[in-house]
Amino acid sequence: MRDFSGLKKEFYDRYGSSPQQIFSCPGRTEICGNHTDHNSGKVLAASIGLDCVAAVSKTDTGKIRIFDSVYNEDFSVDLTDLAVGSKGSVALLKGILSSFSQNGFKIGSFDAAFSGNIISASGLSSSAAFGMLLCGILNEYFNEGKIPVEKLAFLEQAAEHSHWQKKIGLMDQISCAAGGMVYIDFEEPQNPKIQRLDVDFDKFGYEMLIVNTGGNHADLSPQYSAIPGEMKSVAAFFGKEVLRQVAYEDFLKNGVEIRKKCGDRAFLRAIHYFRENLRVEQQVQALNNGDFPRFLQLVSDSGKSSAQFLQNGSVAEKPEEQPMFVFLALTEAFFAANDVKGVTRIHGGGFAGVIQVFLPKTETGKYRSFIEECGYSPDIVLSPGICLNGLRLVE
Repeated sequence: MRDFSGLKKEFYDRYGSSPQQIFSCPGRTEICGNHTDHNSGKVLAASIGLDCVAAVSKTDTGKIRIFDSVYNEDFSVDLTDLAVGSKGSVALLKGILSSFSQNGFKIGSFDAAFSGNIISASGLSSSAAFGMLLCGILNEYFNEGKIPVEKLAFLEQAAEHSHWQKKIGLMDQISCAAGGMVYIDFEEPQNPKIQRLDVDFDKFGYEMLIVNTGGNHADLSPQYSAIPGEMKSVAAFFGKEVLRQVAYEDFLKNGVEIRKKCGDRAFLRAIHYFRENLRVEQQVQALNNGDFPRFLQLVSDSGKSSAQFLQNGSVAEKPEEQPMFVFLALTEAFFAANDVKGVTRIHGGGFAGVIQVFLPKTETGKYRSFIEECGYSPDIVLSPGICLNGLRLVE
């Protein structure tokens, strides 16, 4: 059983009593559907075994008091003051409280101590996990746990839009909180189709690793914003808002004019979108049929498309910094040297952060040793696996 004694002590030291309960929300990994959700695309993602946890007690003070040990930060919010204008975690908490109230759900006060092992600014959605965990606490304590995960995701998204001015999609929130592997179709962004998949990599003898390349997402907003923006410029060529509304055949037939008006990179990012949507469907089919080799081939194809066509492997303005490609190259070298049938790919948002590796479980130790022999810390390789539980009350 997991040991929460340190977190409980942190809570006691802060508030002078033992916490009533422990909540958890995992981070997420994107397996296919790289940068498609903003254009109403399809995504295959999963909750991972790295999480944000909170020791919590319900109070009647009219204030929410929080200690975040990850950032060594104490803050509080008065339930009567939820105005826009704050920054950081305070702004997100106010946004979530406002979102609950405006949608007819109840809010209340509590004390909490937060901790977690999701790498910040790495593409594993630590902020979405934190936000969804706050939603989960409010749901459990003040709404009898009756708000479904999908609705909680919308409430958290609305908070980021209103109080953080981050125009994010719903992929992060849903895949963090749902648990296990999930297929999401965003054709109707306000009513996405969500299908949970019963997948156990163990039965295939494989493990999914997350490898921390040491890069950081914190200052890459312009690079991320350019991707959906350029895709939407291609949609606008056809008088549409998003690429999901454009027929692939029409896109191919108008390639010359699209390149003239939107540029080659926009054209390549759009072709990635169309092919990636198809790969998501094929991956779901392969997993449902138990065809793991086919699934792995599609993971590899998705990663190559992200690197070649989506072009989110490195930042053009910083050619001296290409940590994702360094670790992709090292991993491919390990596969070749040890005759390992594994695959690796750019993860999530790209540009920096983590990569994803699928390899036989028997090779995990060798891979860690190889990374260490190349001069990198063995701690840089994480092995989170798939978290089946998602957002939950732990104890």
